[in-house]
Amino acid sequence: MNKTLVLALFSILVLFGCLGQGQQTKNESLNRSTANVTDFVKNTTEGPVVNGTENTSVPPITPSAAQQPARVRSRVSASILSATSKGLNSFNITLAKVELHGENGWITLSSDVKPYDLIQIGQLSVLHSESSVQPGKFDSVRLTWLKQNAGVTTVSAIPGVVSTKKTLPVEGNLSGEAEFSGTVESNGTYILSVIFDLDSSVAIFEDKILFDANKITASLGKYSECRYRCVAICDNDVFPECDSGCRNDVEAECNIKVKTDCQTKCCAPDCTATAREECRINCISKDLAACIANAPSVCRDRCTNESKYVRCMDGCLAYC
Repeated sequence: MNKTLVLALFSILVLFGCLGQGQQTKNESLNRSTANVTDFVKNTTEGPVVNGTENTSVPPITPSAAQQPARVRSRVSASILSATSKGLNSFNITLAKVELHGENGWITLSSDVKPYDLIQIGQLSVLHSESSVQPGKFDSVRLTWLKQNAGVTTVSAIPGVVSTKKTLPVEGNLSGEAEFSGTVESNGTYILSVIFDLDSSVAIFEDKILFDANKITASLGKYSECRYRCVAICDNDVFPECDSGCRNDVEAECNIKVKTDCQTKCCAPDCTATAREECRINCISKDLAACIANAPSVCRDRCTNESKYVRCMDGCLAYC
């Protein structure tokens, strides 16, 4: 009887112990699960958690390269051939604003106020402004100017009579628009070329000049592409003449320089006349060939900086 009672009490104690241990195991498992969920949430919303501590070494998110602005250079030029033949010797405007129209409407490209004589500029375009522009598609440009006047030379039909020159007021709108089609991409450099067509937009009268402000043309092109094409054009049209003369100049310069240098190198006091002459001949033969071999590079630098080549490039870029 006593043994039976003891065994029954022992079984009850073992049962309660197992139940308690099971509950403790469940609680620990639940705590671990809760911690994992907490870490997951923090990792998702705040950053990775390492050993219960938030990891702040994650690099920040940088803006996409597609959001980086581009550079747009606006250039001004004019077609003037027939206008000058009619006696127009100056055409002065003060450009005050350049705007671009694109997917988001009109934006101001430049508010620089600059005066120009379009006859003096002609096809040799000048840089008006350089601005930062967000990428996008653009379809037109609008120019606004403050004032304008023009000079006219009247050629007399009577031989020996001096021609008269006078300044006339210009009548017409103080703004004009031109359509084009162009896309500005991230980080690129672009040329906005604006050309005043004075040949077709100007009518000269005795007391005034009428100007059609909408006879403006414009184009937008990537600078690198424009430059590549213009280099090819000017290399074909302008460079060969300069390069030919330059090669002759470089060869003559090399002859003088090398002979002088070799004379100095081979004038050791203890040299015999025969040894000195042999040294000089060998020196000239070697150094002259090396000097002349650099002629293409030297002439490339010289000719591309000549005014004729520079004018060719500027004129080409204006129409690019």
